[in-house]
Amino acid sequence: MSDRIDLPLVVDLDADGPERPARVGKPPRRFDVLRTTLFGTGLGRWGTGIVAVVTLFCFVGPLIYKTEQVRTNINEILGHPNAHHLLGSDGNGYDELGRLMLGGQSALEIGFVAALLATVVGTVYGGIAGYFGGLVDGVMMRLIDTLLAVPSLLLLLVLFSIIRPNFDSLVLVLGLFAWLVPARLIRGESLTLRTREFVLAARLQGAGNIRIVLRHLLPNALGTIVVNTTFQIADAILTLAILGFLGFGVAPPATNWGTMLNDGVDYAAAGSWWLLYPAGILIVLTVVAFNFIGEGLEETLGART
Repeated sequence: MSDRIDLPLVVDLDADGPERPARVGKPPRRFDVLRTTLFGTGLGRWGTGIVAVVTLFCFVGPLIYKTEQVRTNINEILGHPNAHHLLGSDGNGYDELGRLMLGGQSALEIGFVAALLATVVGTVYGGIAGYFGGLVDGVMMRLIDTLLAVPSLLLLLVLFSIIRPNFDSLVLVLGLFAWLVPARLIRGESLTLRTREFVLAARLQGAGNIRIVLRHLLPNALGTIVVNTTFQIADAILTLAILGFLGFGVAPPATNWGTMLNDGVDYAAAGSWWLLYPAGILIVLTVVAFNFIGEGLEETLGART
């Protein structure tokens, strides 16, 4: 009697070659996948690098390059770049480089918090709609279709013409207008996941509907949630810039890049380029960087967007 134990052979079928044993290993951990996406090669690395530089510029920069952003000096209005003001001063006498840092803080903070709010609301809403299906799903999705049919920018302009734009109102309004897209994405994931074996097993063990949604469906849609969050941040920063450009930004002495861009347009014809181009470049770089991160995550995680 032979002592040999026959093990199953895992083969890799190659259309252009013979069968050959495939290398079997442990699946990569989520942290490893995230690290590979953000710090490896490709778009994720570029996006992460740009976001890191912009974040350091906005939050660490003021600790090194200290400027006065509350009181102004009328003698320094529209000053050209010099040793004291590296990017000159604006029409109110504020140091332009310090203003860019302050405006970046508002953009990143509002963008992150608004995206988080939109993701949480949309994820829970879409998870519930997809899990229950049927009439519940039909009613909930018709509400989303109705809201998506209304131009969001128009509603934002109407709202901010009534209420005063500040940090809280901008976060709340931007977040509550942006949750519709993640809701539709997570609803699609939930429709697929609700028929999986682990959901059926949880239901047989007596788990409630809310527990199944929160503990089983949503964690397994994490890839889609993470990818969409990066796009939500980019959209929130861009929307905030548009509102600021149209005159609905945060109230002075606070500022954001869109407000600075609006102010710079008035002086661009006079040759004050430092009031226009730096803010515009930062908006483009930051939005593109977050989209790069999202594209890298989407490619690695295989999530739908």
